Amino acid sequence: MPLMGLAMTAITLGTLSTVTLAPMPSGYELAVSIDGTEGSLERVEARPSSEWNLADGRLNITAIGTQGAVRSPFSYVTLPGYWVGDLVLTFRARCHTAPEVMGRDVCAIFGWSDDMHYTYVHFSNFTDAIHNAILKVDGADRAPLPPAAEPRAELTGAGWHSFRVERTMADGMIRGYVDNSDTPCLVARDPEPWAGRVGLGSFDDLASFDDIRLYVRTDRTTLDDILAPGAQVRQLATGFVFTEGPSWDAREGLLKFSDIPSNRINTLTPEGEVGVFVEPSEQTNGTFYDARDGSLLGCRHWARDVVRYAPGGVATVLADTYRGGKFNSPNDCVLTPTGAIFFTDPAYGLGDRPSEQSVEAVYRLDPSGEVSRVIDDMTKPNGIYISPDGRWLYVADSIDQTIKAYRVGADGSCSDGRVLGELRAEEEGVPDGMTMDTHGRIYCTGSGGVWVFGPQGELIGRILVPEPPANCTFGGRHLSTLYMTARSSVYTVETRATGFMPPVTASGAE
Repeated sequence: MPLMGLAMTAITLGTLSTVTLAPMPSGYELAVSIDGTEGSLERVEARPSSEWNLADGRLNITAIGTQGAVRSPFSYVTLPGYWVGDLVLTFRARCHTAPEVMGRDVCAIFGWSDDMHYTYVHFSNFTDAIHNAILKVDGADRAPLPPAAEPRAELTGAGWHSFRVERTMADGMIRGYVDNSDTPCLVARDPEPWAGRVGLGSFDDLASFDDIRLYVRTDRTTLDDILAPGAQVRQLATGFVFTEGPSWDAREGLLKFSDIPSNRINTLTPEGEVGVFVEPSEQTNGTFYDARDGSLLGCRHWARDVVRYAPGGVATVLADTYRGGKFNSPNDCVLTPTGAIFFTDPAYGLGDRPSEQSVEAVYRLDPSGEVSRVIDDMTKPNGIYISPDGRWLYVADSIDQTIKAYRVGADGSCSDGRVLGELRAEEEGVPDGMTMDTHGRIYCTGSGGVWVFGPQGELIGRILVPEPPANCTFGGRHLSTLYMTARSSVYTVETRATGFMPPVTASGAE
């Protein structure tokens, strides 16, 4: 299956009919080209699938569905596997519902992560701010983005029209064009854009689509921009059973990482010298270094708790229950600027012991010691990190093979979860541990290596690792060395990036 943004090969179905298109902006290339042919809907994901077909050389809506959880297009398709940020989408469409049924409308969708999170341009012959507008579905009912220009009704006939939609991430600008006009009929700015799938649909019309072409940026950040010149992934140490939980100890200038089956936390110098920090470790999994006092936070699989290891290795239990029941098996954690700790609690480490929690969830441990369940809608929450501005919590789901982003409220609550990116490939491995750099780029272990995403979810590429990696962190004198724990070994690669370690404010100090 395609790897989003890694190698976008043009998909062609049938022969493209002739349509006049304005020249593409510099730095874009064709990623997807669809001209429908009768037979299969394999190239798109339809919602609902029963209301779409490929016939007569067109992609067709055959019935108008019923409204879902929010007011958004009734019937639409997305291009699976392609998560893009900057884009140009061109297509032709015609509506063939009787004019007296409803106003003419066509929707161009982008930034789609799930049915509750996407943006769309609503082309319509109506002139109000809902029907002829650029709107966003962000965990609630659709809301128009502030228009940057007066909308002009353009969809006035039942014949074929050509459409063009442009979106740039840097400034959030969105522009919609009809019938090859040089002047956009719809303009708006999204103050918080994110990457996602692209699609097409309609509210009320039976419609046909043709000449669908998706152009993506080629001059965006690449792995070559992130990795140091001539950088190679190298094995720093090996001979372990299952390495996990890497954290850079800035005071001692070494890496601390867990070897879960061996029941110990090891130390590793930049020269490759291995030592022991804690043994036995109660099968500690994820760890996080606390720069305030040089201690190490740890998620202990077997003991089913979250602890703080003093610099000498003595463990103090911070939390082990929620509402009277033991945690499943805390997996990974992150320290926030307020001093709170977010941690994941899947059931990986339970063994044959019964679960005492109703879900596999994400929790917040406040400096006061209070524990709150903040996320309960994931299948297998695993790796976790927080954005440099403290506004977003990122959590990897190992079963769904996604990273989800949650908005962090002033009270530490998490809401409005959406898929930030998918990590699907043929190689061994699942989404697991993650880290970030100071630019807000996300580094998450998964199939084949470490997947690197931009802050809005656009996939930059994969750093391939010889063994399936489980976790990663930045370290070294300048926090520019990416350390990767992968099965029996620890690997490194040099970068031009600087790792982000959440600073703790004075108000959050214990």
